[in-house]
Amino acid sequence: MEALISIEGVYKKYGQEEVLKGVDLEIFRGETILIFGGSGVGKSVLLRLINGLEKPDKGKIRIKGQEITRLNEYELAPVRKKIGFLFQGSALFDSMTVEENVSLPLLEHSKLSPSARKKMVKLLLELVELDYEADRWKRPSELSGGMQRRVSLARTLILNPEIVLYDEPTTGLDPVKADNICRLIKRFQYKQGITSVVVTHDMVAAEKIADYMAMLYNGSIIISGTSDDVQQSQNPVVQQFIRGDSQFPVTK
Repeated sequence: MEALISIEGVYKKYGQEEVLKGVDLEIFRGETILIFGGSGVGKSVLLRLINGLEKPDKGKIRIKGQEITRLNEYELAPVRKKIGFLFQGSALFDSMTVEENVSLPLLEHSKLSPSARKKMVKLLLELVELDYEADRWKRPSELSGGMQRRVSLARTLILNPEIVLYDEPTTGLDPVKADNICRLIKRFQYKQGITSVVVTHDMVAAEKIADYMAMLYNGSIIISGTSDDVQQSQNPVVQQFIRGDSQFPVTK
């Protein structure tokens, strides 16, 4: 079976700092894969490369068999329509209402009438368990962190993407709100067949949502597999991270 997303020998450097040093990873349709690792190891960089927001210095990235690293912005546009991106911190526009935030992709990428856009926004807000009538006129500053994340998720899903990239979706949320986001990620995977790539260092969330996991360390993937594979790994770097043990002896 061909991978939906294939990453082969990807390198990325900023100035003198080589962040990614030959990343290889395959992601298959309908699964949720979690990419974990410490802060600053290049997890978010990898998401931006998958979405074509940045280009690797070396290596190939294929989406549905199409090599995207050499495409220009015009050629990338139809590829990006298949990919939703939930940014860290929600990235909502404070000057817009909830309804305006969620409908923005439809204004930019569809020719739907105002009434059709309204129906779509109502459907998506209900899917992420928000009250359309009560919440649609609110501004992001009037919402809790968990509600902001759900509004952002509704906006991400409104163009019906095949792939959704989540950048630290539970960061800054209390355990109950984080659990709600995890549940919604799995719900959309099961009900809509969405392939999810989740970047996080939250191992509690990881256990709840991941079909497969991959750890990024020192520029490359050092383990990939199921949760059990990761838990049973004898690699001291992996064990240090999943235990959260700052005293465990790890060297680069």
